[in-house]
Amino acid sequence: YGGFQGKRMHNRYIYSRFRPIRTWKEDSRNLTCALFLDASHIMAATTGGQLLQYDALTGDIVDEWSDSHSNAIASMGSTRDCRTFLTCSPEDAECKVWRHFPETSELNLCDLYPSIQNAVFSNANDTLLGTSMLGAVLYNIETGKKMRSFSDHMSQPYPRTNSAFSMDDQLYDGILWDARSARIIHKFDKFTNYSWGHFAKNGVDVIINSEVWDARTFKLLRSCPALAQSEIVLDRSGDTIFAVLRPWHAFGPRKLFYNLSKSFRTLDTYDYELVTTVNSERMVQGVCISPCNEFVGVVEVDHSNHVSGMLESSWRIMQAGRKRESEFDESDGEDDGDDR
Repeated sequence: YGGFQGKRMHNRYIYSRFRPIRTWKEDSRNLTCALFLDASHIMAATTGGQLLQYDALTGDIVDEWSDSHSNAIASMGSTRDCRTFLTCSPEDAECKVWRHFPETSELNLCDLYPSIQNAVFSNANDTLLGTSMLGAVLYNIETGKKMRSFSDHMSQPYPRTNSAFSMDDQLYDGILWDARSARIIHKFDKFTNYSWGHFAKNGVDVIINSEVWDARTFKLLRSCPALAQSEIVLDRSGDTIFAVLRPWHAFGPRKLFYNLSKSFRTLDTYDYELVTTVNSERMVQGVCISPCNEFVGVVEVDHSNHVSGMLESSWRIMQAGRKRESEFDESDGEDDGDDR
């Protein structure tokens, strides 16, 4: 990999350049988020609670499920094999776990977890941690039964929070917990009302808004302004952060598409330095990473010409590690889709 820290330099080079491959517009439905089922299929969610499976190569809708949720799906997440994934609807206050069978494009509902606004699978993919403004609940995926609850009545509820697992069974939902005993380990200082947090790949760093804390000493390691009020997604290796600006006041059933940014950023998890900023012509709603880390799916919205609340949604496939071929590639990329 090129000597000392060669792999890190290799990753920084790859995620410093992105080439748009293709862009597809969805005029009749508003997309909210998406994830890769495999290298050639994407599952996208809508404000109407629908799930749409796209062919990532042609942009065609392979299948759709119109009764997934009653209201908007705000977030999605998958296991490492991408066969099982979850969808969360804060307005319905529920999380559903689905099993996808790529051979038949069949989608089965495995379980429903009530009173959840956001959820995440554990690293072992055997438990699910759901979060609400009142705390977090840990479920066994196989049985669907509640294992334990995590709630601190002395803490202030936050309008937008999430849960995250570390590599050694600690978890974060605004507070650092021991997942095995439901014991509070530490309460980190919060400098804003935005309580979105993640563990870094090393399992030691806890990223809360723009601050990075040491989970061993509970000391502030550094501040990273590029992560302020951003929702972050890690690539499959955990070496690169994809950050999308999501102001805390932009959340709610009627605010999914407003106060967004026309860009997303990539950062190195080694030192949290900014690698690059990828600009777009539309508001970036979210990003997802393909299983091979080669492609990035970007959900975009344009409400500049919306009429009666209808927005123009689109999703774009970008290839990491390749530069744009010309200035024309700065546009939607719709005409260069055959060049892969």
